[in-house]
Amino acid sequence: MSLLLEWISFHETPFRSDALNLRRDATAFVLVPEWRRGISIRAEDSVAAYAIESVQGRTIRIAAEFRNLNPMVATVQVRAVALRSGFALPVLGDVTPRSVAFGSGPLSGPQVFELSGPALAATGVGVHRVDWRWECRASFLDPWQPFAESQHRIFVTLRLPTAPWHQVPYTPFNTQLPWSSVLEHACAWAQGAQTIEEAASRITRAVYALGETVVSYDCPGLGSTHYTRYAPAAIFECSEFLELLAGGPGNGALINCVDCAAITSTFANILGADLWQSGMFSADGALFALNPILAIGSNVWQPACGWPGFGYHEVAWEGACGAGQDVYDACLRVNGGPDPARPPRVPLLPRNMRFDDAGGGQYRDRLCTLAGQLHCLPQPGTTRQRRPVV
Repeated sequence: MSLLLEWISFHETPFRSDALNLRRDATAFVLVPEWRRGISIRAEDSVAAYAIESVQGRTIRIAAEFRNLNPMVATVQVRAVALRSGFALPVLGDVTPRSVAFGSGPLSGPQVFELSGPALAATGVGVHRVDWRWECRASFLDPWQPFAESQHRIFVTLRLPTAPWHQVPYTPFNTQLPWSSVLEHACAWAQGAQTIEEAASRITRAVYALGETVVSYDCPGLGSTHYTRYAPAAIFECSEFLELLAGGPGNGALINCVDCAAITSTFANILGADLWQSGMFSADGALFALNPILAIGSNVWQPACGWPGFGYHEVAWEGACGAGQDVYDACLRVNGGPDPARPPRVPLLPRNMRFDDAGGGQYRDRLCTLAGQLHCLPQPGTTRQRRPVV
């Protein structure tokens, strides 16, 4: 039996899709069909993403087209079997068998298939390689015969991405569609996470860990921003940051709290978190004094860079970005010991930590001295935002 696999689409029709709408980065759109014969050679050439919450309890469908090289055969059965690697769960499962009929020409036209046994919820957040062996047979009595293999790069998020990421409009001109280049890092950093809080915490930890080899706090530049801009509009230079992660120059290895907040919230939100970038400061311009901290890229306990304090600090923040909401601060570690101002010093990365009122023993108490807490005030009215990615 002579059959060719022409293409596979994770967007099974132009109007319905279980998969997320994606682009590769700021300049490249993910073309559909995502897999095409002779073009998709590596798994990375065929990318798709699914949000667990969106497909939970639903039958996931894909589409494919076939070319019949034997005009004597009018109908065949087709399926695809997931090629398993070790004990890894087949994240998309198998492609359920169905009959494919050929008309007057060699092409079958788009054929919609259901997936059986997907393991999205069981695996949690992650990035996976899916290998399918496509098989066909002329009748139920015949053995299955392999005729093609396809490889795919599949990203799994918890929920639909939130701003700055958008699913519509689904056009090549929408640069805020989720980027597969960001999913590569975010899904790896939060691999296995089953809850939004866990995913955001793992992203925060991974960003702070970049201080071991990739970045450090900009003490020489007095805490200047390097991957965020305010004029003519507030943006996050995500392309440059990705270049840095890939070993390129990017905008350099120095970052500040605003950069960390943008990176953390943007990479967590592509997984379905709902974080904002929001700041804290005193309306009268007073500095807020700090307890000794470990700034990103530093192993020295000191108030940031040895300065008297912060005039402004920004973090990834939940909800209304007030005292009652949790923060995720990838810029620094506070002292998690009994007294934040004194030894013993226990490095504590603020993840899913309540900002809290002064004296509550949470983020503000650990970041600031007793005097500094009076000037460290949430300012969501003027700072709460989600910077678009460029």
